[in-house]
Order: sequence, then C-alpha cells, then structure tokens
Amino acid sequence: MEYRASFIIPAFNEELRIRGLLGALTDPTLIGQCAIFVVCNGCTDKTMEVAQEYEGVTVVEIQDVGKHFALNEGDRLAGDIFPRFYCDADFQINSESIIRMIDFLSVDDAIVGGPHATFDYAHRPWSVKKFYEARATLPFLSNWFDANLVGRAVYGTSRRARLKFGKFPRLRNDDTFFYAQFEDSEKFEIPGAAVSVSTPHSLRELIRNEVRVFKGNREFIAYLSQQDHERSRIVQDDVPFVRKLLRGANVVRGWLRGINISSYPTLAVYTSIIVAIWVNLEIVERLQRPIRWR
Repeated sequence: MEYRASFIIPAFNEELRIRGLLGALTDPTLIGQCAIFVVCNGCTDKTMEVAQEYEGVTVVEIQDVGKHFALNEGDRLAGDIFPRFYCDADFQINSESIIRMIDFLSVDDAIVGGPHATFDYAHRPWSVKKFYEARATLPFLSNWFDANLVGRAVYGTSRRARLKFGKFPRLRNDDTFFYAQFEDSEKFEIPGAAVSVSTPHSLRELIRNEVRVFKGNREFIAYLSQQDHERSRIVQDDVPFVRKLLRGANVVRGWLRGINISSYPTLAVYTSIIVAIWVNLEIVERLQRPIRWR
C-alpha cells in the first residue's frame, strides 16, 4: 500500500489519552493515507493493548526508556514514507486538519511546520486556567509561542527537510531540537490545521510538567554548547552582568507596555507559577532526582 504520510507516536503510559488521536488517524475518510506507528516505551499500563485495537496501526514495544529512542525507532519503521509527523498522544485533531497537514508538507521544498493549537482547560483549577490564558492573551508570550511553534503536540516535515539531521539526540524537548535545525523561512504554522491540546488537571501536575520542560531547555542549551552549532540562536557574549541586568529590565518594561493593566493579575499568576517551577527545578537538580520523559 502506498501511504501519503507517516505518523510516529512515542507512547509512555498513554492508555487513557491515546484513543482520540488514533480514532482521528484511522477515520474512514483517511483509509490508506496514513501509516501509523505507535512506539511503546517503558509502558506499565495497557497502552499497547489499546493501540492494537485500531486496525492499520503498527504497534511495537522497545526496551530502551527515553523518548528519543521511540522517535528514532519510529523513523526506522516509517522508512521512506513522507511527509512525516511526530505526535504526542494526548491531543485532539480532526481528519480535515490531518489532510491539510499532509497536503501542506507534500512538496519538494525543505519545509516543516505544525498546526494552530488551542489549549483545553475547561474544568481545570483557576490557577491552571490563568497560566494558559496568559500564554494565549499576553502579547509577549503569545508572540513567542506563535514564532517558535513549540508545544503544539505534533510537528511535521517534508521529505527534503528531514534530510537536514540524522537521529534525534538524547533530549527531552524534541520539538525544540527539531525546529532549531531550520531557518525561520522554512518553518510554518500550517493553514487550516488545528489541534486541541489537553492541559494538566491540577497545579501540581502543571508544575511537574513544566519542570520537565525547563529541564529540557537546560539540556538543549548544554547540547548546543557541546556542538559546533553555527546556526544556534543562543549567543555567548562577554557583556558585563550589570549591563545584562539593565537590558533585561528594558525587555520587561517593553512587555509591560504591551499589555493592558487589566491583564496584570493574569501576569502576576503566570509569573508566580514560573517562579514555583524554577524553584522546583532547582530542588530536583540539587537532590539529583530523576525526571521521566513524561
């Protein structure tokens, strides 16, 4: 069978979350179009059994624990089926958006991209709602997430673009690594494609999840420092500390000028949660506690 695209889904204990995505990918309107690979990685629940319920889905289990192992095994299984999409398991998408993503990346150009994302925080605690409201409504945050395309639960690549790097390295934030391989002119929000991303059900879960993201960002910076990464956006300089502090203060001042005073409470909640995440990360690192990839 000649598929139009491949979808790789690394899965760690996704028994309760993966049905929505698999249901969309195996929708009758998409029969024969999507090669779907679920790579179970360290699961202790029934993720594998649930995925096997869906006809046409290839399900494998690997012993090496780590998302990068699952991504690379998925690449091996998918072979030469492009465009290719790397998916989290816990988001909602419809068949129309899937087709739009496939069509957009079925080109000879080296381009990558992801859908527009909204975050489902219905029936969540007030603090969790405010955290995601801040990301969506505060200009300096929404502009950053729009420009960087990360955190959208799925990202895709054309055949030619995927040739730009080999295997995924041992990094938590795989989407950050992925998009860093490409110029801004090669990265797109795919028109007409949209996903709904589930959010944490408690403030504790939110902080735990974001600690993993912050840890991943630190790992990525360390990874770049070890590479001859000429295209890195991270610049090492010798600017004195006081000048850096003043420069940072000017940036914050610009942020505040860009939002309405009515949004200050939302900003205060967001900032408080970010501080809590940073403190928790410092504690985790000092105590050398492990952080799982999910």
